[in-house]
Amino acid sequence: MRYDTLASFVYDENKGKIGSVPTEPILNEVFCNFTELGASKSQLIIGNLKDSTFVLRTIVRYDNKVTYIKVDGIAYNITKRVNYDKTSSFYLTERKGQK
Repeated sequence: MRYDTLASFVYDENKGKIGSVPTEPILNEVFCNFTELGASKSQLIIGNLKDSTFVLRTIVRYDNKVTYIKVDGIAYNITKRVNYDKTSSFYLTERKGQK
């Protein structure tokens, strides 16, 4: 498994809060493995076949808070997050209407 994709983990603590003072989001870049999840596994794990589901795996465990993840300029919502002992996996779907 190759960890050759640079992913940006974005945490915006005021995202979606009405009347909040705008702050600069926290951005961490990590090399990851980024692959598309097949239709059968997508139905089994996520329960949704309408959207393409992707899996992002990190080399080390990622415990920081994350609002969304950007890969190659495309923003993805986190559908499911799994932290293992030494690694983390994120199941992602593309954000609608935002880049």
